[in-house]
Amino acid sequence: MRRTIKSMVAISTVLLLMGSMSYAQTRTGSIRGIVTDTEGEFLPGATVELSGEKLMGGVRSLITSEKGKFRFPSLTPGEYEVTVTMEGFQPSKRTELKVNLGGTVTVDVTLNLATLEESVTVSAESPIVDVKKSIISTNITSELMEVLPSRRFTFFDYVGMTPGVTNSGSDVSANWQSAMGSSSSANTYYWEGVETTSPENAGSWLWANPDQIEEIDVIISGAPAEYGNFQGMVVNLVSKTGSNTFTGNLNFYYRANWLVGNNTPDEEFPFYRDKYNELTATLGGPIVKDKLWFFWAGQLMTDQLVGVGADPSFGAGLYRYHSTFGRLDWQINKNNKFTISTDLALYRWEDTPNEFAPYETMISEDYDPFNTTISAYWTSVLSQNTFFELKYTGWWVLLVIEAADGDRETPAHYDGYTGMYSENYYYWGDWPQYQHSVQGTVSHFADDFLGGDHEFKFGAVYQHAYAEWQWGYHGGVYYYDWDGEPYYAFFMDPEEYGGIQNRLSTFLDDSWSIGDRLTLNLGLRFDRVRGGYPEFNKLDTDGNPTGETFAENRDLIKWDSWSPRLGLVYQLTADRKTVFKASYGRYYGHLLTRIMYGSSPSRSHKYWYWWDPATQDYTWQTEHIDPIADRGFDENLKNPYSDQISLGIEREIFPDFSLSLTGIYKVSKDSTGNYNLSAEYELVDYYDAFGDQTIQIYNQTNDSFYTTTNQEGKTTYKALMFTFNKRLSNNWQVRGSFTLSKGLNFPISYWDKNDLINMYNVLGNYDRGYQFKFNGTYIFPAGIMVSAYFAHEQGRPFNREINVGLDQGRRDIAAEERGSQRYPNQTYLDLRLEKEFRLGGNLRLKFLIDVWNIFNTDYHAWVGSTDADSSAYLAPGGRILPRRAQLGIRVVF
Repeated sequence: MRRTIKSMVAISTVLLLMGSMSYAQTRTGSIRGIVTDTEGEFLPGATVELSGEKLMGGVRSLITSEKGKFRFPSLTPGEYEVTVTMEGFQPSKRTELKVNLGGTVTVDVTLNLATLEESVTVSAESPIVDVKKSIISTNITSELMEVLPSRRFTFFDYVGMTPGVTNSGSDVSANWQSAMGSSSSANTYYWEGVETTSPENAGSWLWANPDQIEEIDVIISGAPAEYGNFQGMVVNLVSKTGSNTFTGNLNFYYRANWLVGNNTPDEEFPFYRDKYNELTATLGGPIVKDKLWFFWAGQLMTDQLVGVGADPSFGAGLYRYHSTFGRLDWQINKNNKFTISTDLALYRWEDTPNEFAPYETMISEDYDPFNTTISAYWTSVLSQNTFFELKYTGWWVLLVIEAADGDRETPAHYDGYTGMYSENYYYWGDWPQYQHSVQGTVSHFADDFLGGDHEFKFGAVYQHAYAEWQWGYHGGVYYYDWDGEPYYAFFMDPEEYGGIQNRLSTFLDDSWSIGDRLTLNLGLRFDRVRGGYPEFNKLDTDGNPTGETFAENRDLIKWDSWSPRLGLVYQLTADRKTVFKASYGRYYGHLLTRIMYGSSPSRSHKYWYWWDPATQDYTWQTEHIDPIADRGFDENLKNPYSDQISLGIEREIFPDFSLSLTGIYKVSKDSTGNYNLSAEYELVDYYDAFGDQTIQIYNQTNDSFYTTTNQEGKTTYKALMFTFNKRLSNNWQVRGSFTLSKGLNFPISYWDKNDLINMYNVLGNYDRGYQFKFNGTYIFPAGIMVSAYFAHEQGRPFNREINVGLDQGRRDIAAEERGSQRYPNQTYLDLRLEKEFRLGGNLRLKFLIDVWNIFNTDYHAWVGSTDADSSAYLAPGGRILPRRAQLGIRVVF
């Protein structure tokens, strides 16, 4: 769909001009506090100065209010110092104040009376408990990312380490993740504070190089009204910046088969690593000190491997990912700052050939030409208590899917007798997507107003997103042969379909501090969402427009949703080290364009022809499929939503170490799907020989008609989560969590009524009864560092099925409740050993080795079949990769 690229560039150019006025507080944190004397009296008029490596424009200063209060908002995540001075008092300095993404550091400063001997009171203690935030979240800083044994699969590795998050794939570095019992399509992703989630499948198209990320904030409950369009988790990423000091690194990572173990000794061909090479580099610093900073990161990565069961002699699969990222920060003047960044990525993936499928039949994927993300924002401080920021973020990508050798003309063949694929891969496809978001907010701080102190934030977001599929069989046909002879063929002209999403959102958040201990976080969000599809072309066999078009419908979906949010934080002790947190919120899900695909009139008809020996051609038509003839769309389709409640307590046990206990309850309703509302059935008995039972099943007596509408049932999720956190200081850090949870499904609507058999009030697909995660680091003398990541969680539930032929076709029917069986529990341990050599000044040389899956576990994520009559019944599939190691060398300055 290359014709869309010009229009995408044009739209992005216009919006980029608007983007020079854009905002999201979600990319910063803040420091606030009160200055008093030793008697506890407020000290108005004290001078408070803020400094730090990440503070552009030099030292920032202000004067305390009548009640001794001060506030530094919109701070880039990092470490800061606060110095307080006042005539007649000794100066006081607070150092090593660690500001996290979306967090508030509360600092109370007590000034002693001045003496003849001048001195400065210095404290390096930084609070670890946020006494203002009712969000349940986990922050992963760049400092932590640099020491953990990561697979370097962009940011997903680190997200998977957080409490309540599980990977949907077979490996711990999967890019599809479930949070708090929701599906992987219920998450939302933010880059630099603005949503960048795919409109088609709710994934993330930005696979940021870990070396360019300053911090990741993963929110699983209690999100304020600023966040919307999710029912699972929010993943918010911000990039690194330059500073007044030149810094950078050059890194090389190496993997090979001699560093790989074998966790499938019964297989003739275990996992095989052909090669893995990754070269990365970063550089940041000043162009003009305190005025103009830059940061750059680059990545060149090539991975070639062969999965379990495939013969390496036929060649290895390919995964190649190259990216470059650049960022400029310009402090225009004291009150105005402008930032722009760009991420460009090149990608290619090729499947692994084998004895039944030679290279010319392998599928490949490429970006054409790049996956591009641009962000730009302008921050303006209007007064000590009011500022606004405006922000634009846009991304666009064209994913090209075709045979590895690029042949788009030769039809593909599959021989059902020999199992051989030949000539070509069976289809080609172009998959363009883009999204543009403009977001603006105004923040105002009002002290001693309506019975307390308020931090108001009002915002508005406009988002336009598009996703399209264009695909077809090579040559318009796909051949099915039998023992080298023609048998039947599928014919279809290429088709073009997709969807458009437009969203206008407004929100108001108020963090209302009442007295010294209570903070209420109040919010309200409104989303106006419209979805449909544009005019599409009818295509010829080669995928070219014929001149005929299909009518558009841009208002197929109309959603107007109000989302209230309420949070509470109460300080149980006067030392600000113990807090009780509670929250309630309604969270509406994404409008995914894929739910509209079945209604698009541009879908092509499919024909199935048998080979006729008499005519020596495919002339016996056996089936004709009109893809939309039996489909309907509910004009009153509603937006899926979840109601969430959380209660928790957190306590700082000693400096930099805290414990927390949190309970979460969530109920989700109105999920969307295709349901057979008009079906009529008769009950018939079926004898299940394996289970020695008779099951009553449903045989449909009329034609099917599937309507895209809402599920009348619901799902529930409840969890109890215990966490501990010792941030990196004094040469060590530990983080861990233990989560007990239960997710249940209560379906009422169905594609086929047999879907309800043994499936009401059963465990959800993503249920994990328990989960334990731990990571830790210790830095020994002589520059030796050891880090570990350990995880153990219960396997996903599943159930045995029976496959039954009925008048409506063959159906897989649950012979027992989901949860009667579970996949194996997952246990893995990863280690890193690193040695650092100081070469003088700030120049350091580091050698490291990462070892993953130390126990060489062989758990599997799925099975070949859950039907006991199948030869693949319970055959392991999707095995975790075996023990393997990575060698690395890093030059840091």
